[in-house]
Amino acid sequence: NVIPLNDLISALQQGETLPDKTVAITFDDGYNNNYEQAAPILEKFGYPYTIFVNPKLIDEGMSYVMGWDKLKELSKKGALIANH
Repeated sequence: NVIPLNDLISALQQGETLPDKTVAITFDDGYNNNYEQAAPILEKFGYPYTIFVNPKLIDEGMSYVMGWDKLKELSKKGALIANH
Protein backbone atom coordinates (compact mmCIF):
# COMPACT_ATOMS: atom_id res chain seq x y z
CA ASN A 1 0.00 0.00 0.00
CA VAL A 2 2.02 2.97 -1.30
CA ILE A 3 0.67 6.38 -0.27
CA PRO A 4 1.98 9.95 -0.59
CA LEU A 5 4.23 11.08 2.24
CA ASN A 6 1.96 13.99 3.15
CA ASP A 7 -0.99 11.55 3.54
CA LEU A 8 1.13 9.28 5.73
CA ILE A 9 2.20 12.16 7.96
CA SER A 10 -1.36 13.45 8.24
CA ALA A 11 -2.71 10.01 9.17
CA LEU A 12 -0.03 9.53 11.83
CA GLN A 13 -0.63 13.00 13.29
CA GLN A 14 -4.36 12.25 13.54
CA GLY A 15 -3.71 8.90 15.18
CA GLU A 16 -5.28 6.95 12.33
CA THR A 17 -4.51 3.28 11.89
CA LEU A 18 -2.96 2.52 8.53
CA PRO A 19 -3.28 -0.77 6.65
CA ASP A 20 -0.44 -3.25 7.08
CA LYS A 21 2.50 -2.76 4.74
CA THR A 22 1.71 0.91 4.11
CA VAL A 23 4.77 2.82 2.87
CA ALA A 24 5.76 6.20 1.49
CA ILE A 25 8.59 6.31 -1.04
CA THR A 26 11.16 9.07 -0.59
CA PHE A 27 14.49 10.02 -2.11
CA ASP A 28 17.19 12.26 -0.65
CA ASP A 29 19.17 14.93 -2.47
CA GLY A 30 17.48 14.87 -5.90
CA TYR A 31 20.13 12.87 -7.70
CA ASN A 32 19.81 12.54 -11.48
CA ASN A 33 19.06 8.83 -11.18
CA ASN A 34 15.78 9.73 -9.45
CA TYR A 35 14.73 11.30 -12.76
CA GLU A 36 16.37 8.82 -15.11
CA GLN A 37 15.66 5.48 -13.42
CA ALA A 38 13.26 5.78 -10.48
CA ALA A 39 10.60 8.17 -11.81
CA PRO A 40 9.71 6.15 -14.93
CA ILE A 41 9.26 2.95 -12.89
CA LEU A 42 7.22 4.65 -10.18
CA GLU A 43 5.04 6.38 -12.77
CA LYS A 44 4.49 3.07 -14.58
CA PHE A 45 3.06 1.57 -11.39
CA GLY A 46 1.27 4.76 -10.33
CA TYR A 47 3.23 5.02 -7.08
CA PRO A 48 3.45 8.43 -5.41
CA TYR A 49 6.86 9.57 -4.22
CA THR A 50 8.68 12.47 -2.61
CA ILE A 51 12.08 13.90 -3.51
CA PHE A 52 13.89 15.92 -0.87
CA VAL A 53 16.28 18.37 -2.53
CA ASN A 54 19.11 20.64 -1.45
CA PRO A 55 18.43 23.96 -3.23
CA LYS A 56 22.02 25.10 -2.76
CA LEU A 57 23.36 22.15 -4.77
CA ILE A 58 20.82 22.83 -7.51
CA ASP A 59 21.63 26.54 -7.66
CA GLU A 60 25.35 25.74 -7.80
CA GLY A 61 24.68 23.55 -10.85
CA MET A 62 26.13 20.38 -9.39
CA SER A 63 26.10 17.81 -12.20
CA TYR A 64 24.90 14.91 -10.08
CA VAL A 65 21.60 16.54 -9.00
CA MET A 66 18.54 17.43 -11.03
CA GLY A 67 18.01 21.01 -12.07
CA TRP A 68 14.88 23.01 -11.38
CA ASP A 69 13.50 22.18 -14.84
CA LYS A 70 13.50 18.43 -14.18
CA LEU A 71 12.07 18.91 -10.70
CA LYS A 72 9.24 21.05 -12.10
CA GLU A 73 8.53 18.37 -14.68
CA LEU A 74 8.32 15.66 -12.02
CA SER A 75 6.16 17.90 -9.86
CA LYS A 76 3.70 18.35 -12.72
CA LYS A 77 3.55 14.55 -13.00
CA GLY A 78 2.60 14.28 -9.31
CA ALA A 79 5.89 13.96 -7.44
CA LEU A 80 6.10 15.89 -4.19
CA ILE A 81 9.25 18.02 -4.09
CA ALA A 82 10.39 19.09 -0.62
CA ASN A 83 13.32 20.93 0.95
CA HIS A 84 15.94 18.64 2.44
